[in-house]
Amino acid sequence: VARTSCFAFKGKSDDVREIGRSLQVNSVLEGSLRRNHDVVRVHVQLIDVNDGCQLWGRKYERCLTDVFGVQDEIASAIVNALRIEFPRVRNERQLRPTSDQQAHTLYLKGRYWWHRWNPDALRKAAGFFQQAIERDPAYAAPYSGLADSYFLQGFWGYGRPRDIMPRAQAAARKALELDPLLAEAHCSLAMVESAWTWNSARCEAELLCCMELNPGYALAKAKYATSYLNPLGRFDEAVEWLLRALELDPLSPNLHGDLAVNYALRGLYDQSETEAARVIDMDPDVPLKVYWYQIFSRGARGDWPGAIAAAERAMNAAPEHAVTLGIAAWACASGGLDERAENIRNQLEQLARTRYVPPLALVTAHLPFATGDMIFALLNRSLEEREPLLRYSRVYFPLYRLRSDPRYRALLEKVWLDQ
Repeated sequence: VARTSCFAFKGKSDDVREIGRSLQVNSVLEGSLRRNHDVVRVHVQLIDVNDGCQLWGRKYERCLTDVFGVQDEIASAIVNALRIEFPRVRNERQLRPTSDQQAHTLYLKGRYWWHRWNPDALRKAAGFFQQAIERDPAYAAPYSGLADSYFLQGFWGYGRPRDIMPRAQAAARKALELDPLLAEAHCSLAMVESAWTWNSARCEAELLCCMELNPGYALAKAKYATSYLNPLGRFDEAVEWLLRALELDPLSPNLHGDLAVNYALRGLYDQSETEAARVIDMDPDVPLKVYWYQIFSRGARGDWPGAIAAAERAMNAAPEHAVTLGIAAWACASGGLDERAENIRNQLEQLARTRYVPPLALVTAHLPFATGDMIFALLNRSLEEREPLLRYSRVYFPLYRLRSDPRYRALLEKVWLDQ
């Protein structure tokens, strides 16, 4: 089970049997860790969730420099206790991640902040990954983390893609140069190949390699759906991969958000609303895409008051996020609130005077009233910037009104979506 779902229970006193049911597993490993200077004491026990009985337990005391050895020893003991035989996979290797415990700690701190996905958290994550690299330049994992941090900053418009995405690509390639069998690094490169180089074939190849190396990596299965299949309009296949990812990470708000988006893309608006409500209940820091597709789903059904309500919630959650403001302006204009739409457009234009604003945000804000020539001029600016969200032109609801325009087909061809 993936980290996101496991950490949902951190610091809580839930009954282990209830945890097992929530995670859909038969056994749960629980434990405690105490650190005294350079010595770490670990107490772990494996619990059968059906009756709450202990299957196995042990205490370890090791020097911090041998933390990876403790991890390997615990994993081996659990396999033996459960009498599990795992299939052989390519990821059997002797390479140790790092001998520098401080570098590993910095990497873990980076991943902690990366999972939060907001701009400040992503910058903090990148800082920790950089520190880990400075401690051990041969440690591959922080380069993968750095690539993921840069990627999300560029993808969500927190900086100019032409400045950020090449750094993401370089970091992912460096991780693979250091450790070609690091599954996470193949996933990092796949996301860049999809959203920056717009190359579906290379994106798919990297994700398939990642999943061969680590079949239990939930993010790779989700990205096969969202980075490879969704942009090509293959939504029915995408949902199958999302459900596989959720089997590995059943409590991930981000994966449930991806599922809500998939339902909306397939026109299953009731299911999308149900899944979006689940995400909002799970995590107050809802991924913005959940609000976006609530707006799109309600707009598609003609429920513009509901779409505008979702837009207001999205702006409260991210008052200066450019694409969110663009979508909110589009929803208000489409729902007849012209004055409110104009105020949001002015806010967006003001924002663009002080920092980078993705052209697609401006496209979305002006779509209800602007001429086709103005819209395609802005879309050409988006192409010049190689804006990552253009990869989703085929499935971006506000652009649907452009489908009959030959310039729209030309746009799809330029981002390799005519496949």
